[in-house]
Order: sequence, then C-alpha cells, then structure tokens
Amino acid sequence: MHRQVSRHAGPGERIQVTTSHSSRAGTVTFEGDYATIAFERRIRHPIQVVWEALTESEHLARWYMTRARLDAREGGSIDYQSGPAQYHVTGKILTWRPPRVFEHEWNVEPRKELPKGEKSIVRWELTPDGDGT
Repeated sequence: MHRQVSRHAGPGERIQVTTSHSSRAGTVTFEGDYATIAFERRIRHPIQVVWEALTESEHLARWYMTRARLDAREGGSIDYQSGPAQYHVTGKILTWRPPRVFEHEWNVEPRKELPKGEKSIVRWELTPDGDGT
C-alpha cells in the first residue's frame, strides 16, 4: 500500500522533515513550494478488504475518523470528522479507480490552533501482493 501526501509551504513557513531510506520512515521529495511524503506498507489483507477500509464510511469510522461520509466516485466528496480533536476535513475525490487508486483533497477547516486551515492531497495506491496488499 502506498500513501502520498503533498502540502504547500506558505510564505515564511518552514516544513521540517527528515528524509530516510527506510521504508518504515518513508521518503520526502521537494519540488518548488511543494513537498511529497510517501510511505509504503504491506497489509496482511486482500486488496478488496483494504479498499473497503479506506473507502466505506462504516469502516473508516472504526479506524480512522469518528464520522466519515463519502460520495464514492470521481468528482464526489469526502466529509470527515476526526476523533477527540474534532477536526473537520472536506474535499473532492480526484481519482477513483476501485480497488486500486483513491486520491482526494484533504482540506482541514481553520480553527484556533490552525488559523489558516490546511490543504493537501492524499493518494492511496493499492497493489495485490500474494495474500496481502
């Protein structure tokens, strides 16, 4: 499984990262004002089970977000509410290719501790690997 996140550094803002060659630590690539953070993981579940965990509201609510709603299609929307911090995340689904690729905007609403909010892209790429993903 592969997760990739890009984030824009605003004027005067610094992104402090460590680049590691370890697959557990991930990698960071800078291109202009953007950073791409990539992680690769092997999950001991078939691709369909992992896809459902990433894209079905009832599964997302169990492991990732307190509340999760998806309009599961390219151009559809996501609307997530996180656990104790209650961050509200919205976005548009940019790529929807079941059960392999799910890419969406990740827009965190502004709040006291994050006055400008946060905007990024999250991309999940799934590849079958024997009896896992």
